[in-house]
Amino acid sequence: MMRLTVITGMLALSAVLINGCKPASQATSSGQQDAYYEDLSPLRPKISLPETDAQKETSANNRSTERIERFVEPVYTVNKKVDTVLDSIDRFYLARGYVDGYTIQVHAGTKRDEALNVKKNMMLYLPQFETEIQYNQPTFRVKTGKYFSLLEAQKDFLAIKRYFPSAILVPDKIPVVK
Repeated sequence: MMRLTVITGMLALSAVLINGCKPASQATSSGQQDAYYEDLSPLRPKISLPETDAQKETSANNRSTERIERFVEPVYTVNKKVDTVLDSIDRFYLARGYVDGYTIQVHAGTKRDEALNVKKNMMLYLPQFETEIQYNQPTFRVKTGKYFSLLEAQKDFLAIKRYFPSAILVPDKIPVVK
């Protein structure tokens, strides 16, 4: 008896849920539902600016054809503050003499002849890149490019990697030109 009541209750509950899940609006005879529309124009803020005499004359003459453009002076600008900060950063790097950046190391080895050959091949295959050899005992390094970010260096790095698979991006100090 109790089982029958539970099953009947479950059937009634499922019937209520199925009927409750029906869409609220039925499709029209053309097969499309009515589009929702609500007019919010009364809620929009109305702004009126005082007109000068010259603007009143112009608006009277061209009321139907042209729209009058008004210049609004910015109130909350931070340009002067940003310029001050950028100038102080500029002075800091000029005093330091270098900026932290990246370069592409094409070759690193202990033999000078290998480094010179790599530099010659760089000029042959990729003449648009200016290559330099740095010697820090006991290693010769062939480097090219000076970049401020990894993203900036990525395009050139991929071009060099085709010809020199051992090339890597390394952090470097880029001298600041005064």
